[in-house]
Amino acid sequence: MTTATTSAAVKSATVSSDALAELLAGAATHAHKSEDLPVLNCVALKVSGGKVYAVATDRYRLIKGERAGEGELDTVLIRLADIKRIITLVKGDKRRFALPVTINASGGLVSVAVGGDSLTLNAWDGTFPPYEHLFPTGETVPLPAINFNPALFADYSKIAGKGAAVRVQFYGDAKPMGIELGEGWRALLMPMRKA
Repeated sequence: MTTATTSAAVKSATVSSDALAELLAGAATHAHKSEDLPVLNCVALKVSGGKVYAVATDRYRLIKGERAGEGELDTVLIRLADIKRIITLVKGDKRRFALPVTINASGGLVSVAVGGDSLTLNAWDGTFPPYEHLFPTGETVPLPAINFNPALFADYSKIAGKGAAVRVQFYGDAKPMGIELGEGWRALLMPMRKA
């Protein structure tokens, strides 16, 4: 009798609890809030080259954050509801010290472990839309005015912090605005059409 077994390779990464909580909380502000677009109701998490990346979009905004981390983890999509569970786990009871967080992914499951506590969840099955080409590379242009949704802009204070400067760069009246929120963050905000 022959038994065939298949096993998915386990990918693993480690990141500081403070860095992961900050990264996921910032990216979650830009994820689509409803489950009607399941892939956009996620944060895409990846670890590569000594960096942990979190990316999210709600179709009107896009954000990419990065923090230092170790290991390799292919892109996994984590639903917004599960992102909130991970943030609660890694923050613990307002941990006084940053602890290492281990993230493992294999066969559609993602496990997060910190300080003796762990959480296992299902990664969302899907492909996050390509986005790198959306970040402008050309020169900025002067604009006399531009319209944007202030509710979408307000989330930037949650990421940059109170009293911190947020830099906005313009690349054309119908092109996304580049948003600089400090080290490790890139964001885009689509202008609003005036009726």
